[in-house]
Amino acid sequence: MSYIVLSKKRCLPCRNLHDLLQAMELDWPVIWHHDDPSFFDKLGIMSVPTLIKEVGENEYKIMAIGMPEIKNHIDNINTNEEEE
Repeated sequence: MSYIVLSKKRCLPCRNLHDLLQAMELDWPVIWHHDDPSFFDKLGIMSVPTLIKEVGENEYKIMAIGMPEIKNHIDNINTNEEEE
C-alpha cells in the first residue's frame, strides 16, 4: 500500500506540496490530471492536490484533500512512526 499524489500542473498548492515532499524526501508517485483525467473522474476527484492510498488492486482511498489537510496527514504519519 502506497500513497499517491493527484496533481495538476498549474496549481500553486500542488507545487508547494511537491516542494514539501521533496524536502521531506518522500518519493510518492504523482498522477497528473492532464495525463489521466479518467482516473480523477473514476475517483470523483474535484480538487487538487489530493492524497490517496492504494488499499487493494485498483482500489483507492482518499486520505486528504488540499495542502493543509495533506500536511496534517503527513505530520500524523511521522508522529505515529516515531511512537512505534
